[in-house]
Amino acid sequence: MGDSGVVFTLPNFEGPLDLLLYLVRKHEVDIRSIPITTIADEFLDYLSRMKSLDMEITSDFILMAATLMQMKSKALLPAHDEQTARELSEEESKLYKEIEEHEVLRELTRRFKSKLDESRSQQHARAGSTTTRQKTGEEIPDALIDVFKSVLRETVDRNRVYTITSEMLSVEERMNEISREYETLDVHDFLSHDRDKMDIIVTFLAILELIMLGRYELVRTEPSPIIKRMG
Repeated sequence: MGDSGVVFTLPNFEGPLDLLLYLVRKHEVDIRSIPITTIADEFLDYLSRMKSLDMEITSDFILMAATLMQMKSKALLPAHDEQTARELSEEESKLYKEIEEHEVLRELTRRFKSKLDESRSQQHARAGSTTTRQKTGEEIPDALIDVFKSVLRETVDRNRVYTITSEMLSVEERMNEISREYETLDVHDFLSHDRDKMDIIVTFLAILELIMLGRYELVRTEPSPIIKRMG
């Protein structure tokens, strides 16, 4: 019964990367020190528990399971030829990067929603009631975060994994740049112009801060969010 209690958290996993992140962080060691065979076994064990509870197992979970099993079979071969060893190393590196990047995205999403909730609470306290603009502000998390995730995943620079740190100076500089040069801004297009992930992260934080401070407002969400300078 103790084990089955863990299974009930599975519906909260948005996809296989969310589950993989949960599994590797349980070990409390660097992800790259965990054998791929261990990760594969634990992932398959969770899928087995989901199946036993008649929970839906979507195609992305099944695809990840197949990928992990293929990697595990290569890892268990008694002797690797040079090509097989190289392929396995590349596949492991790609998987680890995807998990680490997913962790960055999840943490950023948490921070953004927290900041936006705090900002809306402050606006509500000042206004004394929910205004039309506040209702529009409630659309900000999904509209902006979806674009941020899309651009971050589209970028061709996939060779670095970043730890989220305080980048206040860089964020302030980007805020000043935007305020100085743009009256209106297409968020997707502007983010897409950045060359690496840290630029994208800093730029998005700057856009978020400008909205929270009331210096820009979100005037459109579809097909791409547009922000406009206030006043």
